[in-house]
Amino acid sequence: MSGILCIYSADGIHQARQAYLAALRRLAHRGRDGECSVLRPRLFLGTTGAQPCVSGDGTIIVGLDGDVHNREELAHSLKAKGYEGDLSSDQAVVLGAYAEYGEQCLERLRGVWALVLWDGRERRLLVGRDPLGVRPLYYYVGAQQIIVASEIKSLLALDHDARTMDRRWIRSLVHEGRIDDWTDTCFSRIRPVPPGTGVRLDRQQITTNRYWSLRASTDRTLSLSDIREELVGATERSTPTNVAVGLALSGGIDSSTIAGILTRVSLRGARRIHAFSIRPPNTTDESLLIDATVRHTGIAHTYVPLEALDYPRALARLIDFHDEPIQYSGVFYQYVLRERMAEAGCRAVLVGYGADEIFGGYRYLAPAFLTALAAAGRLSDCARFVRGAGEFLEVPLLRIINDALTFVRWQSRAALLGPLKRTRLCAAYRRRKDGRVPNADLADVLTPLDRDEPSAPSPAPADFDLSGVDGGRIFFKALLQCFRRNIALLVRLEDRNATAHGVDLCTPFMDAQLVQVALAFPFHLYMAGGRNKAILRDAAQDLLAPEVSAFRRKLATPGSDAYLAFDVLRPELLDLLGSASFYESGLWSRRCAELYKADLACKDRGHLWFRVYMVQKWYERVAKAPVH
Repeated sequence: MSGILCIYSADGIHQARQAYLAALRRLAHRGRDGECSVLRPRLFLGTTGAQPCVSGDGTIIVGLDGDVHNREELAHSLKAKGYEGDLSSDQAVVLGAYAEYGEQCLERLRGVWALVLWDGRERRLLVGRDPLGVRPLYYYVGAQQIIVASEIKSLLALDHDARTMDRRWIRSLVHEGRIDDWTDTCFSRIRPVPPGTGVRLDRQQITTNRYWSLRASTDRTLSLSDIREELVGATERSTPTNVAVGLALSGGIDSSTIAGILTRVSLRGARRIHAFSIRPPNTTDESLLIDATVRHTGIAHTYVPLEALDYPRALARLIDFHDEPIQYSGVFYQYVLRERMAEAGCRAVLVGYGADEIFGGYRYLAPAFLTALAAAGRLSDCARFVRGAGEFLEVPLLRIINDALTFVRWQSRAALLGPLKRTRLCAAYRRRKDGRVPNADLADVLTPLDRDEPSAPSPAPADFDLSGVDGGRIFFKALLQCFRRNIALLVRLEDRNATAHGVDLCTPFMDAQLVQVALAFPFHLYMAGGRNKAILRDAAQDLLAPEVSAFRRKLATPGSDAYLAFDVLRPELLDLLGSASFYESGLWSRRCAELYKADLACKDRGHLWFRVYMVQKWYERVAKAPVH
């Protein structure tokens, strides 16, 4: 784990090196081994942790955050090609791969990584991220310089113009609780490097090369033993052997599968694993399932107490580390959980995020799945799904069928209107419509947009490749849309939660090799018999406690927005909404105070008021705060 900061100016570096070092130190939590930097007439490249790697002639410099899992394989290949440089570290292997393959080296790297590479001979700045973007990287193109950093806070420290808010992004977060972390941030001129992408940066031109794409390609030779083998391999590759590792254990099958893998006899002595769980107030109690996993695996386990938690103070710290507002309270509780792991001596955290996205774990995928079964003529599978999905979907049988019919009508309408939506006239209409905010939840708390606000150009959204799919394209399209929407967001949130406490994030289900295999099964197996994540359930059956394996309902992320907004934060929100400073941002309606009191009386729209609180606190602490 490292933090990266790079400043490039074709006209020459202007700011003092001390300013760059101060911005680099804002990433100190991302590396435990100090800081290192390289300064050239047009470039500053600094890292926390492992130092930048410089070629023998000094023309190529590499800063790397993460791990190259196929380092030995690449080193062997480079030696066979006659490369004589140093290959003793991940950074050195990246440098050697670039010397041999140029920008195409990115597609040869396996693992989780973000990198910045400066080629002084070509005056080329290349940045890139691993296929699923597990390691973060952001860039900002200013009037005088280009800045690249692992976290937004370092960009804000070096250029005040980078602080311009993207009000459309803010409105999307308050409205839907979802944003596009694949291409955008809450700052209109700061962009994430998209997952699976290399970007060549220059003030005059930004060239994007997507070396990896979302792909589903059916392989009917695969069996459950193949997915089991990949699960074990991904967990082993993701879990460090030389440090204490915390497992974020919930009652679901994802983290329980990881626990089952790591506590098998063959792996038990190789890694120091301790599981931690959290039970937030006013939320579903998963302790019966968690306790079953602990009994089944024998894993060491601790429940994290919350009685002494200072919520406003802890939320303020969370905002400082995240740089962007969070949208639901579950993120906060996971932040607290990571803090307790660090206090217990853990230096890495294993999470089960990603399994829902690659194995079909969400209720809203069910209509697409049932529709795909019907379209393929698999009527007996349709009947088994409808009979078995009641517990998972928690709705009556007729509602399951009706939802599928609604989905079909929606798909037909989308196909007819698709060409129209891509026209300039429709795009202009959407911009005007966004400004009017017809949604009732928003019209009374947010001020309308009164102009089109400029934003830096965003990379194009990731394409889906369904050319290799053997049936079920409707389902796979819905699954990959879910993947694209969720994965980048989950990675961003979990990376900040972990690194805030100097803990490395480990995500077995986001291993690119596992993802490739998981998306290669025939479509009718993903939710077979009305079970979510049926492939994972069957492959991991003996790893799971019987109680966990038999539990089919979808567990929500622990946390209650309403409890925080109406019980814990009520005094702070009343003071905030009644203060003059609340309206300085220009985001909020003057009716917010009276509306909050009305919702407080009936405990309604707790999610909305939690987001209002988090966005306003973010504005005060990050967006308008002076740099120290």
